[in-house]
Amino acid sequence: MGHPSSRPGLAGDRPLHSGGARGLCVRGEDGVAHHGRGGDPQTRSLGCHPAAARRHGLGDRESPFRGSGIPLGSGVVAAIHARLSLARPRGGRGMAGMIEGLDRALHATGEPGLPELRRALGTVLAGSASSLRFADEHRLKARVFRLRFDAGQHSQSVVVKRLDPIEAKRNELAAMEWLPAVRLAANGPGLLGASATTDGPWIWHVYQDLGDATLEGREGDAGRVAAAVRLIARIHSRFASHPRIAECRPYGTFGISYFASNVRDALRGLESLRPPTITLSRSREALRDRLLAQLEMLLESVPRRARCLAEWGGPETLLHGDLWTSNTFVLGTPSDFEPRLIDWDRAGVGPMSYDLSTFLLRFSPAQRPWILDLYARSLENQAWRLPSTPHLNLLFETAELARYANCLIWPALAIANEGAGWGFAALAEVEQWFGTLEPVLAVEPTACAEARRAAVGARSCDWR
Repeated sequence: MGHPSSRPGLAGDRPLHSGGARGLCVRGEDGVAHHGRGGDPQTRSLGCHPAAARRHGLGDRESPFRGSGIPLGSGVVAAIHARLSLARPRGGRGMAGMIEGLDRALHATGEPGLPELRRALGTVLAGSASSLRFADEHRLKARVFRLRFDAGQHSQSVVVKRLDPIEAKRNELAAMEWLPAVRLAANGPGLLGASATTDGPWIWHVYQDLGDATLEGREGDAGRVAAAVRLIARIHSRFASHPRIAECRPYGTFGISYFASNVRDALRGLESLRPPTITLSRSREALRDRLLAQLEMLLESVPRRARCLAEWGGPETLLHGDLWTSNTFVLGTPSDFEPRLIDWDRAGVGPMSYDLSTFLLRFSPAQRPWILDLYARSLENQAWRLPSTPHLNLLFETAELARYANCLIWPALAIANEGAGWGFAALAEVEQWFGTLEPVLAVEPTACAEARRAAVGARSCDWR
């Protein structure tokens, strides 16, 4: 995550009406993300398993639907403020049939679960206007689309996203439980509704459309960056002592266990690339062996890095897990900025330095010191006293190397299991990242080397 924005598998993917007036039957409190099977690389590598498939209790033919109690007004999108509940429209095509042309939405994409998504959209948009017409769609990235609807002289839009159950559950909890628990509900992703597919292990989410207010491409806008940094610091510091951190932990951890498990899994994946599983050319054997040597050195450094995290890493907290500027939005004007964090697909628990390293690496080296200083000053209740620059660099390096190791696992498995030719190009790219990794924060070379050797031992400084 520390270099090209095109790295595979690391960037994250990118308005409901309840109750009697619309004939919804509210049932239960479990999230629709429990429906179906699935998982993500992070939870699998940490030994966590998604919930098994089960009946949703609303009948066999309808998928469960969750939504806010706030209808959409014409031309506006309401923020979620109430717990989402399982619900199902009664009878026929329901509210989806009231939106002209809704059956054309995403029709040509081949996406699964479109009937369930359209029912969810019908519920989301039910209170927004007396007459709505589907206008157009725009693919934002894989599995993420903007849908626009006309309502007379006005138009409004939502963003829909297809997720696996674990990703969906993290987003639901962030929007409905975790951020509200620390008085930051308005700074979340704007989840409006969700519906599980009946023909596969997927969840469709419907979100507020935040427009083009992402920080990506606006890293030079100091005011907007500062608003985002203050929000990140508030989330980190408020969760550092919050009892609900225990609820977040099962969805992923990013401490030394994340580093160690990724290194070990990558070692196993690369070790499998031998006969009889596969016969490699000399150049590919050499690539495998170089990566294995680097990973062996990283594995040797685990005990020392663990001590570093324990001494300087600060308290555990809720982490976004994928804190790119593309997942950071700042709405409004300089006099009234409203920062928002979207795509909580990889949320979990770990040291603040994990999120911070991802975020800082999205900015030029010249910007990082003032961003870090503002972050430190914005932490509440003295949640973390930042260590020296060399120690911070070591913490950031540990987080980044853990992500590098994670990016080796999946190409290696694809090669071993499927003979995927693209896997070797992906492995070579990760090797380049290892070779070009630099300290996040500028520091005198001599001081940096001495501090790192004192902290983790000379051997770990030679991992390249």
